Formats: sequence, structure tokens, C-alpha cells
Amino acid sequence: MHENDRSARYSLLVSVRVPGANIDTYTPIANPLAIRIPAA
Repeated sequence: MHENDRSARYSLLVSVRVPGANIDTYTPIANPLAIRIPAA
């Protein structure tokens, strides 16, 4: 196996705070990223 044949798992956690704003910030960000949330 060559060095570049390996794969790596990773994740990115992002926290967005909008003080004083009563708006939905999750949906406009999540939809273009096509985040899949497994059903429980």
C-alpha cells in the first residue's frame, strides 16, 4: 500500500452564535451542505 492510498475520517464542528437575533441560522447553512442526520 502506498502512502497516498490511505483514507482518513474527519469531522468539522462549527458553532454560530447570533446574539439578539431571532432568525434561523441552521437551515440556510445545513441545506447546501446536505448534512445527513441518521434516523434514531
